[in-house]
Amino acid sequence: GLQAPELWQGSWQPGSLRLSSASTQVVARLKDNRLQSLQAVKGDGTISVVPSGGAYRWAARQWALAPLHLGLRGNRPLPLNGVLEGNGRLGLDPLFLQGQASVSDPALAWIKGRQLQLSGVLRYPGFDFSAEVLPQGSGSVQLSSRGAWNGPLNLQAEARKLQPG
Repeated sequence: GLQAPELWQGSWQPGSLRLSSASTQVVARLKDNRLQSLQAVKGDGTISVVPSGGAYRWAARQWALAPLHLGLRGNRPLPLNGVLEGNGRLGLDPLFLQGQASVSDPALAWIKGRQLQLSGVLRYPGFDFSAEVLPQGSGSVQLSSRGAWNGPLNLQAEARKLQPG
């Protein structure tokens, strides 16, 4: 899963939550135990979440992924890098996540690229995601995944005009 290896501190008071780390400030406003707004700021980047109908709209602008790490089962967590831009919708009851995003200069440990484009929908119990990775050289890798939790999975990958090395 995703890990944020930073020390966080903050305060929770009626109607508000404030968290801060060395790199990030998060402020949330609550009313009757429901989120009214959330704003996270890291350097020049922001992530915002606001109510929209029975769900929420989210948006990320110039959000640096570092110092996030991705932990894969049985392996040491790997550092994530890149700058996230995107938007979409989030529902909690039932769980629903939809959106489009791009990451410029994406990197997972030593694996680096120029651009990563993502889009997808997670609507419990199913999901449908697609991604296109542009490596540092030429070409592209397209991935698509469709399936259900604890159910069938359809995963496809296609590489085009990749250069060795």
